[in-house]
Amino acid sequence: MARLMFICIAVLLLPGCGGDGFDRIPVAGTVTLDGEPIDGAAVTFIPTTQGEALTGEGRTDHEGNFVLRSKGEQGLPPGSYKVAVRKVSGEGAEINDDMTDEEQNKAMFNAMMRPQPTVFLVPKKYASIETSGLTFEVSSDAEKNKFEITLTGR
Repeated sequence: MARLMFICIAVLLLPGCGGDGFDRIPVAGTVTLDGEPIDGAAVTFIPTTQGEALTGEGRTDHEGNFVLRSKGEQGLPPGSYKVAVRKVSGEGAEINDDMTDEEQNKAMFNAMMRPQPTVFLVPKKYASIETSGLTFEVSSDAEKNKFEITLTGR
């Protein structure tokens, strides 16, 4: 009897495990500025709807390609999203995987001791969803979610 009760409780609790209830669809794309790919830009998709929703984030590679993730999982639920693209210098330390722990610590210390002014490497208007003018519709069809984000104005 105790075993049957344990199985019933486990079955009731199982649907709540391992997911947040969002159906994510893969979202990817390319960012260019004046026709050139942008490396290392942060791409953010923020839902236009109120309520419980997911924000997607990604970073461009050297060819300008990005893949969005939300809460550690790839993709976003279908819907309308405002988009921001940001790339700056002068914020924090320049750290990469090729550096030793000691080199990373030294870079972080130097960044704290000698902060640099923020310089926008992509026009500042694209850094905010309020001024970027970028809006995209994420479809339930993954093939339609490859976005070309074309920025202008170096």
